[in-house]
Amino acid sequence: MLTYTIYKITDGQLTYVGMTVQPLKQRLNQHIMDAKTNGCSISKNLCQRKKPPDLKAFHFKLKANPTSFNISKVKSVTGTYEIAHKEELKVKSKIT
Repeated sequence: MLTYTIYKITDGQLTYVGMTVQPLKQRLNQHIMDAKTNGCSISKNLCQRKKPPDLKAFHFKLKANPTSFNISKVKSVTGTYEIAHKEELKVKSKIT
């Protein structure tokens, strides 16, 4: 079973919550690249045809000022993708 990291990226005004199995710095760099290119640099299986509204708003602000955002770990979840995603949604509902 994988251990997922539930993370938050914030500039003090806007907060985005996500999950990853990658190092946090690497995940932040992917978000920055995706914001610049309007793309999706993670697995095609995980990319959505239409970005969720929170991700779209986050990438818009991130593209304008990437150095103003910081990433931090909220918690770790060991288990299936479905279990980790359920926990991510709980965290997201409390933080955003």
